[in-house]
Formats: sequence, C-alpha cells, structure tokens
Amino acid sequence: MLNDYGKSLFKPWLSVQNVVLVLAILYVGLLLARIFNLDSGQVASWVQAIGAIVSIWAAWSIAGAQGRRSALEARRLEVARCSGVIGILRHVDSVVDSLAGTNNEPVNVLVAKERFTALVQTLDKIDLLSLPSSVFVNAVCEVRQSLESALSELRDPLRTVQFGLHFRFRIARPISSSVLGHIALCVAETEAIRAQPAF
Repeated sequence: MLNDYGKSLFKPWLSVQNVVLVLAILYVGLLLARIFNLDSGQVASWVQAIGAIVSIWAAWSIAGAQGRRSALEARRLEVARCSGVIGILRHVDSVVDSLAGTNNEPVNVLVAKERFTALVQTLDKIDLLSLPSSVFVNAVCEVRQSLESALSELRDPLRTVQFGLHFRFRIARPISSSVLGHIALCVAETEAIRAQPAF
C-alpha cells in the first residue's frame, strides 16, 4: 500500500490518456515483433533497451519534480520569514503609537522603558543570517538601533521629564516614521521574492 508521497508521485501518471498510450505502445511493439519475425531473444533485447530508456526518463522526471517541490518549499519558508519580520515591525509601530497616545499628557517613562526593552529583546531573537535579503537585515538593525538610542535617552535622569512631556515628537514620531518606511521596503521585497521563479 502506498503512502501519501507515493500516491502523489503516481497521481499525474494515472490518467486515461496515459493508459491508452501504454496500451498503444504495447500493441505496436507486438505488431512489429510479428511483422519482422523476431525471436524471443531479439524481443527481450528490445524490451530491455526500451525499458532502460523509460527508466532513465522516469528517474529524470521524478528528480525534476522533487527539485521543483523543494524549491517551492524553500520559497514558502523565505516568504514566511519575510512575513514574520514585517509582523514584528508592525508590532513595534503599534507599541510606539500606543505609548505616544492621542492627547498631550506626559508619557510614563518607566512604562516606555519597559516596552522598548521588550521590543529590543524581540528584535534580538531574529536570526539575521536566515533572512532572505539585506532589506530585512537593514530594517531589523536600524529599528533596533533607533529603539536603543531612545532607551539610552530615556535612561538619562535629567532628560526623563523632558522626554516624558515631548515623547510623541522627540521619540515616537521618528521611530514610527522609520518603522513605517522599513515596512514598506520589506513588503515590496517580499512581493519581489514571491514573483521570482522558484526553479
């Protein structure tokens, strides 16, 4: 009994056209053997030669199908990594926007430091070497650097009150505009990766 992989290999071959083609080839082979009065040794050598050709062709087509399947799987993993980075960047933008708020009240600097530290830790968990393009590496590194510089300014006790009052304009807006620019670049790069031929 075949497993799912075996069934997927034979599914393209089991069709009415292929069965009729095989039967026609067998009929023509028997007809030629009868016309040319081939003895059993000659028929066996012809069957062996044709079988060798068919087996080479089948091995070539199966290897090609496996290569296409592995290329599509690699493409799917690349797109998944791209989507993951875009999702993390969108999360960074939403956290920064939620900290900035809509009114002009001062921001709780302790909460901002905690959230920024958590965002930096999230960005640190991304394996930069596994990303499919330098666009994503630049996005992660630059967003992380802007969060780190904001954290260093928020840690300064002399500037804490000032940034608490002007958090939206001094910290949140530059980070948010940088993140949105990187998101746009990453989305365009993801679409380019998706559009490339897989094989």
